[in-house]
Amino acid sequence: MSSDKMSNSDATMDTRYANWSGDPALAPWTSDIHLPFAVLITNYALAALLTVMCVMVRVYVRHGFVKHVGLDDWVLVAAQVTYLGYIVFLIKMCVSINTNGMRAEYWPTMTQMAFIPISLGATAILVRAAVATFFLRALGVFECLTARVIIIATFWVYAIFTTASTFVNVFQCGNPLNADTFISEYDCLPVGVLYGMIRTNRILNVSLDWVMTLMPVLLVAKSALRWEDKISAIGVLVLAGAGSIISVVGIAFVQLGEITWPSDIPHSFIFTLFSVWENAAVIIVLSLAAMRPLLKVYLRSRKSAQRCRESTSPKSAAADGTGARIKEARLASSSAELSREHLYFDTSFPPKNFDSQGLRDSPKARAT
Repeated sequence: MSSDKMSNSDATMDTRYANWSGDPALAPWTSDIHLPFAVLITNYALAALLTVMCVMVRVYVRHGFVKHVGLDDWVLVAAQVTYLGYIVFLIKMCVSINTNGMRAEYWPTMTQMAFIPISLGATAILVRAAVATFFLRALGVFECLTARVIIIATFWVYAIFTTASTFVNVFQCGNPLNADTFISEYDCLPVGVLYGMIRTNRILNVSLDWVMTLMPVLLVAKSALRWEDKISAIGVLVLAGAGSIISVVGIAFVQLGEITWPSDIPHSFIFTLFSVWENAAVIIVLSLAAMRPLLKVYLRSRKSAQRCRESTSPKSAAADGTGARIKEARLASSSAELSREHLYFDTSFPPKNFDSQGLRDSPKARAT
């Protein structure tokens, strides 16, 4: 861009700002406002990379090992796509400001900021939908209609409120395409109302996460599974609610997201890191929850290799066939253990040998 065009652009920006605020001092100090560009881009890129890798491995495990790609997998993929769109949106704005300067990008940034709630709202709803389908799938092994209804109802309350608050946020000051009109305080909803909506949304977010977590946890705790299996299953379920921790912290920093002056934009971008890592944490944990078959296959292959070496040792060779029989028994036990580990979150539900009390063919079930 030529210096004349840049000068005209800056003059236009200065005039718009002065007309809105009554303060013609935009030019002298706006150029000194800079984003923490390296910090923001590093966080955005790292979150995008980690989530893409985890989702890809999850799909690979579900398709290659479990041989079943379910609804929860497709919802998670959709959530990942919208999440990447949100990240790209943020990166594009950061690069524009870092390249052209705050003075030239202030009004375009304000216009784009008005549409961020749409991208973030769609991402948040789909990520929570992925969590909901994950837990509903886990509940498939239990014939508990009440728990399913509670999770579905809580999710739809969250989704409807998020959609409504997104609409209000985008159009709080009228047409968001007119940035100078959009941010005029006398045309907008009171800031307290917006803060209340944001806090309510985050509280609903946390509530949804833990309602969906506790329902299957309680059912698993009451089942007839061995305590080792209970701990393993409950651990995965609790991890799926990890994103709520970041959401709770974000409630205390809602004011960081407010933009009234150009100097507010840097800390507004810093506030986006809460939503970026909150959603990333949920996507990563949901992806890791489906990787247990891959880990079990790896551990089983290592055990098999070790037993093979032991069976070929002189001491083992001296045994009169006892070693071979022990090896077969151990392999059968390992296979049974793998099947039991696949019971939660890694196979289609409900399995034929499971009821609300536990495994029908387990020793405990037979004893009763």
